[in-house]
Parts: sequence; structure tokens; C-alpha cells
Amino acid sequence: MQKAVSEILPKNFALLSKYKKEKCKEILEYLQNNELVSGVLLGGSVSYKDDIAKSDVDLFCLINQVENFESELKSNLHRLTDVDEIIYQGSFPWTEKLYTIFFKDDIDFCIDVCLIDLKNAETFFWEPDGCILFDKSQ
Repeated sequence: MQKAVSEILPKNFALLSKYKKEKCKEILEYLQNNELVSGVLLGGSVSYKDDIAKSDVDLFCLINQVENFESELKSNLHRLTDVDEIIYQGSFPWTEKLYTIFFKDDIDFCIDVCLIDLKNAETFFWEPDGCILFDKSQ
């Protein structure tokens, strides 16, 4: 049985504003409930810093069939509350496919969603300070 999103967030998430926590929970619930998402790792400054008031959130998502997931990503995420813009940033060795989600009520906050193909999981460089938020295969 999967843990609820509120149970998987690291302690320093308490340092984020209520609005930012709500947006993160919405995105994580979407990812956790998507059958193509095998797991999510939290990376970047939110995973290891204490001063995260101005940080973005970096989610590294292990995806089975990236192309299928990606084809519906924008339309599915736009259904969430307050999503303003979703921008494809490109494909990079350290993120693979990177999408940035911006929100209407906080222009200084964004969530980066990195799509890591499941077949590349063993050779992908996972952040050493990262935090596993969920792993469906345990």
C-alpha cells in the first residue's frame, strides 16, 4: 500500500509556505497515481538545505514509457489548480527531459519535473542528497 503524499514529504518541507506545500502535494499526488510513474526522487536545494524559502522544487520521476507519459503531461497538469504555464526546457544529461511548472499565485515559485526513462535508471546519476519520495517497486 502506498503512503499518502503527506507522509512522504521530508521534514524541511515544513519550511515552505502553505501555498507551495499545497502545489507540491498536488503534483506528487498526480505522479503517485499515474501508472507510468515508477517512483519520484526529490533533488536540489529543497532536499538538503534549511533555507528554502526561495527554492524551486526538483522532482526526478522514474517513468515507464516516457513518450506516452509526456504526450498527456501538459493537459493533465493544467487541470491542477493554479497552474499557469508548463515549459519544456529540453533534455539534459543531468535531468533527461525537463519540464518547469509555473503557478498563477506565486510567480517566484516553480516545480521542475524531470522525466527519467526507466530503462536508464541504473546508469542515471541520482543526486547524492536526494530523497526518495516514493518507489512503487519498493
